[in-house]
Amino acid sequence: MVKVAVLDSGLDINSKLSKEIGFNGGIGFYEDEDGTVMMEEGVYDDIGHGTAEASLIKKMCPLVEIIPIRIIKDGYVEKTNTLISCLKYVYEYE
Repeated sequence: MVKVAVLDSGLDINSKLSKEIGFNGGIGFYEDEDGTVMMEEGVYDDIGHGTAEASLIKKMCPLVEIIPIRIIKDGYVEKTNTLISCLKYVYEYE
């Protein structure tokens, strides 16, 4: 099975896709006040964009495994360092 990491606002735990894949909270990356990139667990989509994107991907390619990762926090896309840390995580662990 092919894995697809969706780097967006996460996945809504109440969505049809979440129920289909057994999702109960994912991971997210963000920068704290000091500029340190942090990873948090148990995050979910609070704006809907990541859920929409992941659902479209799954609809077009039903055999993929969706890995939702939140890099949008409080309505804003995180900084370049956050994206780099997220991509390193995907490369190393997924």
